[in-house]
Amino acid sequence: MLLDRFLPRTEFTSYEDFCENFKINVPENFNFAFDVVDAIAVEDPEKNAMVWCDPRGTEARFSFAEMSRYSNKAANFFKAHGIKKGDPVMLILKRRYEFWFCLLGLHKIGA
Repeated sequence: MLLDRFLPRTEFTSYEDFCENFKINVPENFNFAFDVVDAIAVEDPEKNAMVWCDPRGTEARFSFAEMSRYSNKAANFFKAHGIKKGDPVMLILKRRYEFWFCLLGLHKIGA
């Protein structure tokens, strides 16, 4: 289970126990797109990852499998246009759901 990879302990006897013993294991090369989104896409591909709504009531839903697939496409697009690991990127897409595909894709290439 994904939670077990990052939290060595999830049960606590009191608030004090929680404050003293809660720890998050963050791997040295942690990458949210790979380590969380893609991992959930493998474990539970159809799980809802995002529900996007605009002020007009338009709704779009994306599973973790779709988030993984679209972020891979975005990463490949950015790489094809010369963006590489360590590059600074300013991403402005206002409130569009495509922002999240691009953001995860940029995480995947380390930009």
